Amino acid sequence: MGDKIEIWHNEEMPYPKAIIFDCDGVLIDSEHAHFRAWQHAFALQNGLLTLEKYRTYVGYDIRATAKLAAEEWPFLSAEKLLADKIEHYDAAKKNGLPSIESTVDFLKKLTKEKRKFDLKIGVASASRREDIDCHLIHLGIQDCFDLVVSGFHDLQEYQDPEGTNKPKPYIYLEVAKLLNLNPEECVAIEDSRTGILSAIAAGFITIALPNSFTLYQDLKEAHLTLQTLDQTDIEHFLYLCSQAK
Repeated sequence: MGDKIEIWHNEEMPYPKAIIFDCDGVLIDSEHAHFRAWQHAFALQNGLLTLEKYRTYVGYDIRATAKLAAEEWPFLSAEKLLADKIEHYDAAKKNGLPSIESTVDFLKKLTKEKRKFDLKIGVASASRREDIDCHLIHLGIQDCFDLVVSGFHDLQEYQDPEGTNKPKPYIYLEVAKLLNLNPEECVAIEDSRTGILSAIAAGFITIALPNSFTLYQDLKEAHLTLQTLDQTDIEHFLYLCSQAK
């Protein structure tokens, strides 16, 4: 995708007006740190979390993961799992976690060209607001975004007995509302099945960008799957998005 190509754009299929990034696993290479924190929390209750099992949790917020684990292993306390995981992860993130360099480079290039293509750029993450802000500041990209929405903290106006965070569509509906755009005018870049289901349900053009933790998840609902955004031409990307839905 890095090659320069001539694009014949169909004006009846306009380019998207917003590009929205997930954070964990898309911008920040945090899944290994999350896995180690969950392993630590399990071990404190004499539980064992394997990498294979953890991969099935990737994409859910921490409350949902703790609840799922306690349902599967009744000897585990969801409340203690949650508290211990947060404590261990917060200690790890203080040292700064690595970026997913190819995506961050693409984001920076997108930011430089956003006016040319009349684009809005945002983050829609299932994570806690403090985690998102910490990562964006550490990477020096906090000023790239027109909005940042946390599924953990920013969806109070939505009511759903099953929860409001991903894979529910509310976080992306909130993004579209805040940007004053129709969902079909927006692109979501997601690495996990839960994120993809959330964006699809909201009506977003949805791009799967799997990593080593989500590579084996079922991502087939995505409109388009990319292995990397390395050296991706912005107009080519927007063209692919306009054709994908």
